[in-house]
Amino acid sequence: MVNRRDWLRNSAALLGSMMLPISNMEGMDFTVPMLAGDKAPIKINQNENAYGPSPMAIKAMTEQITKGNRYALPLITEFKAALAKMHNVKESQILIGSGSSEILALSTFLAAERGKGNLIAADPTFKIWLKPAERVGLDVKWIPLDKKMGHDLTQMSDAVNDKTRFIYVCNPNNPTGTVLNDADLRSFIKKHAPTSYIIVDEAYTEYADAPSVSDMVSAFPNLIIAKTFSKIYGMAGLRVGYAIAQEETIKALSKYQAWANAGVSNVSVAAAMEGLKDNAHCEKAKTLNTQVRTFTEGILKEKGFEYIPSKTNFMFFNVHHLNMDFADVMNKNGILLRNWEAAGKKYARISMGTMEEMQTFAEVFRKVV
Repeated sequence: MVNRRDWLRNSAALLGSMMLPISNMEGMDFTVPMLAGDKAPIKINQNENAYGPSPMAIKAMTEQITKGNRYALPLITEFKAALAKMHNVKESQILIGSGSSEILALSTFLAAERGKGNLIAADPTFKIWLKPAERVGLDVKWIPLDKKMGHDLTQMSDAVNDKTRFIYVCNPNNPTGTVLNDADLRSFIKKHAPTSYIIVDEAYTEYADAPSVSDMVSAFPNLIIAKTFSKIYGMAGLRVGYAIAQEETIKALSKYQAWANAGVSNVSVAAAMEGLKDNAHCEKAKTLNTQVRTFTEGILKEKGFEYIPSKTNFMFFNVHHLNMDFADVMNKNGILLRNWEAAGKKYARISMGTMEEMQTFAEVFRKVV
């Protein structure tokens, strides 16, 4: 066990790292170049839902603005009840956070309580939140993806030892869009959840129709599921996320919130509650996203680019053969996207915009390539 002095020092370090300035957010480029003729840039670099929140959510936000003088706790209580019902768990098994990123960062507190050790994660995966983990004494062991650009659960399993405090699984994986076999993931959890914290980041499951493993939390106190309203619900800027775990685990996580469950505004919670009810809007976003993704696949095929088949709202493709900084060139032409590296090769990740936005992407892409 960690002594009190070390624990306080580690906790302070994590609190500081959770307040990273934007300039330190790995790989993020917040510059906004313009296309010719004063056209707005095409923003396809952060896996946002191009279609925004549902009309029901927008109406709820508008109504809540005038109630901004009141705390959101009554709404949050109602919200937790709705989430618990949806996932068939108790309200005490839900913790509300400012996006799923807060849930991910809070989880490192629990791991730090068990002393210095290692954290196992795929490479590449969603990395921004892992900086705080390193700052509280968790050495990240990066496990390369398999040949299909998915989590290599066998290699991850082999890397687990008595110093493993935390295992992170992003399913579907960001940035590759690959989805784990459900049975394989469940077997992995059964094997390692008894000894290590496992957090499964399900930010994109709704796009992929991938099953949640939230039903497994009743059997494993070390299992934490992170969910978000940033993706299929189109609320990235509203910062609403939540954890699903056993009651004692939720209590342990909530200790590290200044005010448990209260870090999200009434406007955001009202939007999320209505977003949950508007299945038609989510289905429409999924349908349009699939159409756009098919169009984008066609553009990549046309130019002979190798890409990873995706079921999400983003795509990952190989740009290693290009003699340029691909993202930089595209950004300067008003198309905001991301560079990545995997298996020693250069890749790019693009989010799915609207069809009109992706047609503009296609025009610039053809010119640049």
